[in-house]
Amino acid sequence: MKNNILFVSDLDNTLLYSVRRLPEGIESICVERLNGKEQGFFSLETVRMLKQILQRVTFVPVTTRSLEQYRRIKWPWGEPPFALAANGGLLLENGEENLSWREASLALVKPYERAFAELEELVSADGLACRRIDGLFLFTPCRDAAEAEAAARLYRSRTELDIETTGRKLYAFPPPLNKGTGLERLLKSLGAQRVICAGDSEIDLPMLKLGDLALVPSRELFAQLPANGCLLPGRDLFAHELLQQIQADLEEMGA
Repeated sequence: MKNNILFVSDLDNTLLYSVRRLPEGIESICVERLNGKEQGFFSLETVRMLKQILQRVTFVPVTTRSLEQYRRIKWPWGEPPFALAANGGLLLENGEENLSWREASLALVKPYERAFAELEELVSADGLACRRIDGLFLFTPCRDAAEAEAAARLYRSRTELDIETTGRKLYAFPPPLNKGTGLERLLKSLGAQRVICAGDSEIDLPMLKLGDLALVPSRELFAQLPANGCLLPGRDLFAHELLQQIQADLEEMGA
């Protein structure tokens, strides 16, 4: 591990952007396609800065994406040595899945099979689609963010699963399956002198709370962090701001 420092980051809307979420005038490179259609982009400045940073730290993407969705990404600097997909439930090492990690994750969520079935029935009765992601959690697409929030308020009182939303997407996670527990499991085998985390949503909070430094774009997230939090003011693309902050942090450390 480079300098014994980990840079642990969410992907979508933190480093990686859809064409809809990428601000106008930002030069970018397409790194993800779906059925031949351009889907995900890094800004060229993100690529430039990350290539510099990755000479000094080990990068670990941590995402709620399924394994299939994660594997659509074509990394401009090469495959990360470690990555956590499915909200920490799957581990990839140099692009290859660690099957023992998957087995351990499935064992963690097995006690929640009844809760899965009950929530799937509720969601279907409400006329919404629901599917299991990599056998580990439930995902429901809604028409818009308002519908997702309304559904979340309803389901939180009727399930032991953790209900989270991002935009129009609704997720139901077993309590042992979150980005924080995934990172804790990884740190047991890797260790690290310093962990720098970045994320943009409440799904990232369990991970952000474990970092020695946690970089976030909103006051709502910042208010939920302990003393490790760093609020970035939003003058530029969040990806650019967080990478600039990491460069400053590394300079201060002499790493």
